[in-house]
Order: sequence, then C-alpha cells, then structure tokens
Amino acid sequence: MNNDFLNAKTDLLKKRIINEDNKIIRWPKKNKDQHLILQYIANKFSTGILYSENKVNHIIKNAITFDDYAIIRRELIEKHYLNRTNNCEKYWIEINGN
Repeated sequence: MNNDFLNAKTDLLKKRIINEDNKIIRWPKKNKDQHLILQYIANKFSTGILYSENKVNHIIKNAITFDDYAIIRRELIEKHYLNRTNNCEKYWIEINGN
C-alpha cells in the first residue's frame, strides 16, 4: 500500500465515511471527502490492466455498503482517476495517473 492510500484511509475512518471492514458507507457531500473516496477506490485498481465495465462495477460494489455504485464509477471517470474507451467497454488506470 502506498502512503496516499493509507492517508486517505485514515482520513476516511476519522470522518466515519468507511467502516471497520474498510467499506465505504456513504457518498460524502464535501468535495474534499469525495476525492478521498475516489483516491481510496482508485487504489483498488492495478496499472497496466484493462477492466471491463462489469469488473469495474464489481470492484466498486465490493468497496461500498450502499447501492449507488454508478455515482462512484462516473466520478472516477470525470475526475480522471480512471480512464475508459469511448464505447465504455474498457477501463484502466494510467501508470503516471492519480
């Protein structure tokens, strides 16, 4: 685990956004906390691997306790934590990305 991941996890625990099982329990209202969530989930992906949308959804669903996984996937893309092809078939993390 890298320091960014550990720092994000610590901040999320303090703010009661993740539980003791390291699962996200809510989508925060504050932009700063949203970025912590996105950073936390982005660290669950490996660089150099192409993921299907189903696999991305699976990774996100396993990281949260609420139902709206699509908001996280959408925010990962919009905030450039995750990239995707124009047809939305493949997703990936840039090697030098966030």
